Amino acid sequence: MAADIIEEIKEKYSEISDDYDVRLEKDDGGRVINVNTVLLEYAEVLRKVLPSKYKGHKVVVSYYADK
Repeated sequence: MAADIIEEIKEKYSEISDDYDVRLEKDDGGRVINVNTVLLEYAEVLRKVLPSKYKGHKVVVSYYADK
């Protein structure tokens, strides 16, 4: 089921690269699709394209910040 939802969102939104880390998780607010990118620029594009919810899951886009 989790793999199905991840594959569906990747197919529907071509902006999600196979290089991105996409996980289905749970937190206090419910079910979350977490999309992690490498750069802020990629995250900004995804935040404009992806919906805030997908099939009942909150969609969160983040990036790996330089340390």
